Amino acid sequence: MSSRRGLIRSVRPRPRPPPTYTPASAAKRSSNPRTARSPPQPTFDPTSLRARFIPFQSPHETAGRAKMSWNKVLEDYARLKRPERELPPGVFVAATRKTTTIFDGFEKAKFHLLVLPREPFELEDGSTLSGPALSSLSQLLKSPHALQVLKELQSQAEEVKDMIRDEMEKEYGWSWGVQAGFHAVESMRHVHLHVISTDFLSPKLKNKNKTNAILCRHWNSFHPTLGYFLHLSDVIAAVEAGKNPLRDPKHYEALLKTDLVSTYPPHASFATLPKLKEHLEHEWEKEGRRRKSEKVRCRIGL
Repeated sequence: MSSRRGLIRSVRPRPRPPPTYTPASAAKRSSNPRTARSPPQPTFDPTSLRARFIPFQSPHETAGRAKMSWNKVLEDYARLKRPERELPPGVFVAATRKTTTIFDGFEKAKFHLLVLPREPFELEDGSTLSGPALSSLSQLLKSPHALQVLKELQSQAEEVKDMIRDEMEKEYGWSWGVQAGFHAVESMRHVHLHVISTDFLSPKLKNKNKTNAILCRHWNSFHPTLGYFLHLSDVIAAVEAGKNPLRDPKHYEALLKTDLVSTYPPHASFATLPKLKEHLEHEWEKEGRRRKSEKVRCRIGL
């Protein structure tokens, strides 16, 4: 697997404003019949999400702003009035009146973005929500306005998912799963929704300076069925039913210490994260070959 960091460095010699990117789906509407019949080809697009992303190194001091403490970075980002201009290069993805979408600088998959509710958050009645109510998911769920915020995050997450799937088709020639949800216990201040591809292949999980226990926590915190990663749809369903989807923090701490279990059937367990990652990469590549072969067979009518 090629190095994501290397690809990024090779195409980004200097900061530039977010480029206009063409969804893969647009190619299918080409006026040229021959082009229209051709399947998307995996290429590296210099205007793609990957080209715009810069891995986060440390909290930097940016022009005109004080140095940010680590756990308040997202909160500071959410409070920016013009995030498209004020966010550091390689961080900003998109912004609406109510949300800001950024790259997760410590990505745990090939595609990993965060959607933040902007602060103050504009409510339907014209009032705003800010302060403690947006500091964490647990605090947000105590607010009578939680559902408004969650639905707005959901709306933006669907757009981000479409963007990611288009990128997958353009770069790899096929698309796979993308999940959206929260960590049950967040490590940074301010509500943030993870939108992450389910390959879970990232150099950030190969850091030899981290102990295996820490790496296991990283994996288990994003596992789609373990329970620490709370899917957005499940959180919304619980709130609509008048229930709190969160359990005692001790329950979640125990989940992080459980075995490393594959997301692929038959869901085997692995002793170390490097072994698990080798397995994940093998299964992802195998699935990619199968899916692309199906596309070819479908195209020629078999």
